[in-house]
Amino acid sequence: MKYLKSFVVALTLGMSTGASGINPVLQYSTIIFKNTFNSPKSGTIGAIITACISLASCLITMPVVKRFKRKQLFNGGLGVLLLCFVALIIILYLELDNKTLSDDLVLCITSVMILSFNISSASLFYIVIGEAFPRQIKTVCIGFAMAAAVASVIIQTYVFPHMNQQENYVFFLCWMFVVYIFVVFAIPETANKTLEEIELEMIPKKYWTQKDEKEVAEKDKEEDEITSKQSEMQIMAAAVIE
Repeated sequence: MKYLKSFVVALTLGMSTGASGINPVLQYSTIIFKNTFNSPKSGTIGAIITACISLASCLITMPVVKRFKRKQLFNGGLGVLLLCFVALIIILYLELDNKTLSDDLVLCITSVMILSFNISSASLFYIVIGEAFPRQIKTVCIGFAMAAAVASVIIQTYVFPHMNQQENYVFFLCWMFVVYIFVVFAIPETANKTLEEIELEMIPKKYWTQKDEKEVAEKDKEEDEITSKQSEMQIMAAAVIE
């Protein structure tokens, strides 16, 4: 299919927002952290802390997204989330004798998860769905991605209270791993590219027109010339230094 990759990317982007498991963590934070602090309002304190971290990470994200490539942030953020899930599973299955230390570690790792999620999936989801899809099916793919995101949130919100913490983290770790594979191999890099260049990446080469092939050839020729000039300038600079 001509647009199969576009629909795979749309599904992957939508599922990535649910694979993190962040939404139920925020929704049920008063239950998750009810014993973390030595206070009858421990759950409320935990909820406030996670909300503040979520807000701060959103503010941090604004300048970060401009400096790094989209795919670098996606891969990095989701990779950190995977490691956090592994760490949480280990802590909960070990059942540390020091309950206070265990609760503190869970809170710290959850905070890192929220930060990683907001830097990757939360912010990049809306950016990438506006850039990645061919013009002919852009609105359809955006709608498909949004539907997948909403379905993911519904699934995780329903599943979370029906399993214990260990089972939840194992479930989301498996989900995240599958999504991570698709993110690495399916989602294109959209930073510093024109919409036309991205569109050609999303369509198999057999569907390219002669005009498309000519534009790609000209682009490659320009890049080769720039690389050649840069090499010449480096050689000249090295000769001057000597």
